[in-house]
Amino acid sequence: MTIKLMALLAMAAATAAQAQEGKLVDYRCAQPPNIQVLFAVDGQHATLRLPGGRDVVLPARPAGSGFHYGNSRYSLRGKEDELRWTRGKGDPVECRAAIGESRDTQAAWRLKDTYWRLREVGGQPFLPASGQREPHLVLASKEQRMHGFAGCNRMLGGYEQEADSLRFAHVATTMMACVNGMDTETAFTHALERTARYRIDGDLLTLIDAEGATTAILQATALR
Repeated sequence: MTIKLMALLAMAAATAAQAQEGKLVDYRCAQPPNIQVLFAVDGQHATLRLPGGRDVVLPARPAGSGFHYGNSRYSLRGKEDELRWTRGKGDPVECRAAIGESRDTQAAWRLKDTYWRLREVGGQPFLPASGQREPHLVLASKEQRMHGFAGCNRMLGGYEQEADSLRFAHVATTMMACVNGMDTETAFTHALERTARYRIDGDLLTLIDAEGATTAILQATALR
């Protein structure tokens, strides 16, 4: 049996297994992160898949129309291609199924030479104050250097990347004091120092530490 044939058989087996497991739907949300939901065939539960490899199984709840899955922390409500999901005491986030969007399109963003703006750090969404500049970073491919804005100060440093491994080195910032942004800056720089690998899902970059925990989530924008 050739390697190519073995690969095709493995792919077919994986597809069949997923079909038995349920329907996997990619959702694009008004606020990050984007999510995936695996709906069980029997409708008794749905698995919420978050960036960073976090899977949460949610049991079905009574719903007048459409669907409702949830537990004490997460809730999914929707109908057809539209979905609202809630985390903790946060406001519901509107999402829509990414119908017709190819995996190639979803993975089009490159790690390097992309403007990545901060969306979540330390498990908390980043919500800028009025007029606050957005924290971001760029991994420059030619210089093999990282530069960006940490929340109050400009930051720079080195990085090493191979396959899905990513480590930042000698992260430094300027020394200006700010009324807003210092807490974000501290959390952001600590997240970079802890990063051991990364994952790109669509336009979201998830930074992950050595234990597999998410340190930060950033969203892609064309380089400015």
